Amino acid sequence: MKRVLAVCVFLLVIGLPVNWVAAKSYSIDEVQIRGWIDRDGTMLVNELFTYSFDGDFSKLTRAFPAKHRQQINKVLAFEVQGGQGKVGFVEENNMRKLPVTLNKENWETKISQTNGTIQVMYIYYVENAVISYDTYSDLQMTFFEKGSNHDVDMEQVQISYVLPEEVGEQHLHGYLYASNAEDPMIHSNGIQFYTPVSEANTMAATRMLFPSSIMTNQTKSKAPISLEEVVAGEEQRVEEQAWKVAQIPTLKKVVIIGGVLFGLFALFTFWMRSRGNGNFGSIDYVMKTDPLYLSFVDHSGMWFKGSFLAGLFSLVDKGDAGVELTDSAQRFQDQPGRPVKTLQFHLNTGPGDLSQFERQLVIWLFKGRLSQKKFHLHDIAEGKESRSALKKQHAFEIEHGKWHDEVKGLLVESGTLSKRLSYFLRLLMLVVTGLVSAFALYIGGDEDWGWTLVLPAIFFVVSLFSIKEKIQKWPSIIYFVVLLFLVNSLTYEDLVVALSGFIIVMFIAFYLIPPTVLSSKTALHAKMSMNKFRKQMKHGMPVGLSEEEQQRFLIRAYLLKPSNKKLPRIVGAETATIALASLFMLPEDPLQFVHSTWGPSLKAQASSSDGSTYDGGGYSGSGGGDGGGGAGAD
Repeated sequence: MKRVLAVCVFLLVIGLPVNWVAAKSYSIDEVQIRGWIDRDGTMLVNELFTYSFDGDFSKLTRAFPAKHRQQINKVLAFEVQGGQGKVGFVEENNMRKLPVTLNKENWETKISQTNGTIQVMYIYYVENAVISYDTYSDLQMTFFEKGSNHDVDMEQVQISYVLPEEVGEQHLHGYLYASNAEDPMIHSNGIQFYTPVSEANTMAATRMLFPSSIMTNQTKSKAPISLEEVVAGEEQRVEEQAWKVAQIPTLKKVVIIGGVLFGLFALFTFWMRSRGNGNFGSIDYVMKTDPLYLSFVDHSGMWFKGSFLAGLFSLVDKGDAGVELTDSAQRFQDQPGRPVKTLQFHLNTGPGDLSQFERQLVIWLFKGRLSQKKFHLHDIAEGKESRSALKKQHAFEIEHGKWHDEVKGLLVESGTLSKRLSYFLRLLMLVVTGLVSAFALYIGGDEDWGWTLVLPAIFFVVSLFSIKEKIQKWPSIIYFVVLLFLVNSLTYEDLVVALSGFIIVMFIAFYLIPPTVLSSKTALHAKMSMNKFRKQMKHGMPVGLSEEEQQRFLIRAYLLKPSNKKLPRIVGAETATIALASLFMLPEDPLQFVHSTWGPSLKAQASSSDGSTYDGGGYSGSGGGDGGGGAGAD
């Protein structure tokens, strides 16, 4: 139950997408940008945005990347009448000036538009847009980038630069870094870039290299590296980007296949741990198998509050002990909800005839009563909260944890349970998820993708200690959450969807794996057989059983009951000829009443190899920061 709750919390934290009905919406259908470069390095820029509105809008926003804000002079905005304008060819009499104000990093333009389509022209100067050296000039301009200011796709984006004079196509070099970028069109006096869509939360940056001889009004310095080296570097960058884009389909296939495989593994794990399937296995196997073994396999070795009762019923099953229902302790006579009857066990043999872990159980529970050889379930319930009662409860918790770990250790040694396999599987999931996410960030993220992995790397290291030493689970949860948020910053939406699903599946699979897992065919067969036995319990106790067989059936019916609080109603138990049958006539599990009388747990630390603790009846073992450069409407 705790693991299911953790998965729900994880899904709430990551904020799975919900399709809310928007009151209004808009789209940017076309963006035309043209820059005229002056000989002193200044650039006049005209930007023509085509907006389509659904609803009432009162303002537009245009923000520039932080590295360019000091270069931008006051921005002017105009509405282009007719809505069919082309940048560079708009007549002045077709332009209506709009009021513009600067609000922090956003230039806000007031409009009054309800539905329909409009064109808005932004005009501004970029100071020192061009850096000139003795051999070449360099123009680097980023128009849009990641962040809240670029939260919608921009369709049909055209960016062009016009030089003061012709320099020849062979002397011009241009590069566009944007999603879906196409090869530039180079002319003798300029260059034109194009992308069919600049996807939301992505960068659209340009670089143009040309001869510095035409920049006659600009001071020039010695070039730090040659033009050939710059061009070679940009060409290599373009090739690397093309290689990364080519890897995306392969990565998507790997993620989808991996998600399906680990998803099937998670379903199998859940199926094996659930108590609902009962189509496989053998009821006869359950009837002939030690109930203590069955109980530990049923819980995959995890602590459960009735494990000591499983040990006692194991002795009963072998004939080394007997069980009967007896009157509740007198001190509970006036307590509401007091059961009329409860369990009492008596020994039929001495401790010396038992195995080590059985002898440890008997000495612990029958301590001081070996002469009487009786253990009354209410011996561990005081009925009132006091210092002595809490001290007694604390001592019981300690001994219970030690004995449980003793039995669990024997099952691990025999190969029934495995800690190493559990650790390996969870480690594999952490590593695979991290490597896939890192590769995705490399091919679909920023150039500084490595720095984004610092935080998940920290939680990865902490998680290694968590899954090994069985301390808190929160580092692993945060690890998956951080990775999920990181991959949601990727450029390619279809890859984001595939990776998000992959990480969620990996988290669910990770959290479904218990600290110890079933690691033998016999244990798996026992698990399936117990589920089949539970299915039989719904139909009642088979008729014609001998008294010994009746007792075996009812012992397993009690230990394998679906609920920890309620006793199952076994059809036919009322006609059984053994005393244990009347247990199933009680309104409440006697052990549940005992735990209801306990005070607050002292969180006793058991001397366990996996550091389990007991607590009240259970063990628990670049530029996006300020909105970036973009355009929007409200």
